[in-house]
Amino acid sequence: MWGKRHFDKQAMRGDWGGLAFQINVPTYTITVALSLSKGASRFTVPAMSDWMFHCYLLLCADGSYYCGHTDDIDRRIAEHQFGSYTGYTYKRRPVRHVWSDAFQTRDDAKAAEKRIKGWSRAKKEALIAGDWERISELAKCRTQIGQNKS
Repeated sequence: MWGKRHFDKQAMRGDWGGLAFQINVPTYTITVALSLSKGASRFTVPAMSDWMFHCYLLLCADGSYYCGHTDDIDRRIAEHQFGSYTGYTYKRRPVRHVWSDAFQTRDDAKAAEKRIKGWSRAKKEALIAGDWERISELAKCRTQIGQNKS
């Protein structure tokens, strides 16, 4: 199990028959070479952090929340903090990173951002607290209110 084993920075290497591989831990870079009849095919699976996209929530100095998505969460939060762009958070600094989640595709992270932006403050705070029961309750309340308007 990956979580219970200790790997040093030395790469593990192996070659069995027609398959060669290299695993670099802790960067999770995997290189595989397959022997084919006319040569070898080589491909690399990028490090996990290279293909992760994030949806995040920031708490602004005025008490409001900002939701966004990015492929480099550390860089993006620093950009918000230093006012690299004039936008919602520019005049609401300093900001504090209060929640984020990783997604495999940009579309998934963007969909989560859009969904969360439509949430009430109470539901965002339940998300930050990891209170899934409260999120569910708040979703039911909103659904019932929407049904009563019809």
